[in-house]
Amino acid sequence: MQSRTGKKIAGTSLVIIILAELLPVAGMIPPWAGFILLVLSVPWFLLGLMLWWRAPGGESDLPFIGY
Repeated sequence: MQSRTGKKIAGTSLVIIILAELLPVAGMIPPWAGFILLVLSVPWFLLGLMLWWRAPGGESDLPFIGY
């Protein structure tokens, strides 16, 4: 696993998290859709963050994050 992969996963899910917060306020999507986007993207953000954190050492082992 490369560090770039973790960055891409974390960055993409962070953008989705931000959009899930802003789009319902702007009235572009219903509030329940923003909630679903938020619930689905937070685990991917945490996974990407942990992959990004562990990848620079060259280890492909996933740390236990308790999630």
